[in-house]
Amino acid sequence: MIKQKKRIKIPYITLIITAVIILLSLMPSGNIPKTGWFIFPGVDKVIHFIMYLTLTFSLSAESGYRKILPHFTLFLIIPLVFVFSAMLELAQLLFTSSRTGDWFDLLANTGGILFAAVLSSFLRRFRSGPFRGFRETHPPDQQLSE
Repeated sequence: MIKQKKRIKIPYITLIITAVIILLSLMPSGNIPKTGWFIFPGVDKVIHFIMYLTLTFSLSAESGYRKILPHFTLFLIIPLVFVFSAMLELAQLLFTSSRTGDWFDLLANTGGILFAAVLSSFLRRFRSGPFRGFRETHPPDQQLSE
């Protein structure tokens, strides 16, 4: 029997989202576009919530549905994304002159992470949307061996 090389699958969506978050987090505050609409006190916290919700949800979806990172569970994804979030807040504090690390930003990030984890868990339970298919198409003995 000829053994085939396993092709490394790259989580492109998660990598793009991660790059955008890093760019937006470390960009000088003067370079962030200001728009006249959708500005209210605390809008940055809503943006933080949405960014980390999107990152956590995409990582969860790509790990489950696309089998890119099959061993990533929510118990690994949640602390991983939280540590990433905390490191970016620390980087803002230490390495940028126009940005500051903020506990409330970290709290908003954590809220987005946890909301995405609950949403992902709910969708996995009902196997709908991007989470449908993995367990339905692979026999139980092949689920962990891939």
